[in-house]
This record gives sequence, structure tokens and C-alpha cells, in this order.
Amino acid sequence: MEPDYERDRGRAVEWARNLLAATDWVVLDLETTGLADDAQPVEIAVLNHRGETLLDTRVCPSVPIEKDATRVHGITNVSLNDAPMLHDVWEQLANVMQGKRVIIYNAAYDKSVLEQARQIFNLPELPASGYDCAMVWYAQYYGQWNDFFQSYTWQHLSGGKHTALSDCLATYTLIQEMAQYNNGERWLAEIEQAT
Repeated sequence: MEPDYERDRGRAVEWARNLLAATDWVVLDLETTGLADDAQPVEIAVLNHRGETLLDTRVCPSVPIEKDATRVHGITNVSLNDAPMLHDVWEQLANVMQGKRVIIYNAAYDKSVLEQARQIFNLPELPASGYDCAMVWYAQYYGQWNDFFQSYTWQHLSGGKHTALSDCLATYTLIQEMAQYNNGERWLAEIEQAT
């Protein structure tokens, strides 16, 4: 089944515009120990609805960082020796998320890492009002359809540098760009050229 590109992109643009008109949301990003079932955050950043930094901290995990993860984000176990533990920053994280919709690029992954770590350290649940995945919305905006999966293809987050703060800023910038879109004909030409 072929998607309705124009309608779907319009919905993604509307999502971004509604976000920028609201004040009850934040952008969150994590860098982690890796992809294992016991993965934990090693860096956490949160921006408010104006793109201002509310939290930017490294975190010392209770498990070692995988070598592949270090190759991506450059954070080593030794560099975290003096960093606070997750339970030391959890209250601050909860405060900036209190009652907010949390926007994450690849929300399913970051949410699962936070939940795993919350359980490992026996911490209270985070008081967010909900979560949105900017990666899913951007895939719909970008419009590259995958016939096999019958869904839009997820796109790499451009502009991020694999630090939690830079990836938050890249996500925020992406939301702004989506909200400013107003040329459907140009977009359709780009899609046709890409296929």
C-alpha cells in the first residue's frame, strides 16, 4: 500500500509546529554504556521548549562501557571516575521532566535504558506526562517509504556529535526545520529524485 506522502508530511509538520507553540515539553538525549540488556546512561542532557539547557551531566554507571559504545561517543570508564552516580542526578532529572512531554530521537531505546537503570538503582518513576519519538515523526516528514516494512524509514540524526547535549540540540533544530516547512512541491521533487 502506497502512503499518502503529502498528508503524512503535513501531520509531521503540524506536530512540530504544535510543539513549538507549547511550553510543556523538553528534549532529552542519553549516551549509554552500550546495547546490552543492562545498558545504563553515561551522559544525560535535557533542553527546555526554548532550546535552553536544563541538564547536562555525565553519569558513572555500575557496569563497564562497551568498547563499541566508546568508539561512538568517546566516553571511557576512566573518564567517569569522578562523575556522579545515576541516583545522585535522578532528582534533578525528575524535576526537569515533571509534567512535561519528553521528546527523544529514538525514544524507545532511551526510555528502555532509563527504565532498566531505574530498576537497577531502585529509583522512583520519572514524572513525565508522556514521550514522543522525534525519529518516527522525522521519518514521516522525510518520506522515504520502505515497502518491505510498510513504514517510513528511520533517518540518521544529522548535526549531532554523539554527546547528549549536541544530540538534544540537533533534535531541537530538526523540530524547528520541520515546523518551518512550507513547500510541498519542492519536497515531492526531492522524493522523486531520491527514488
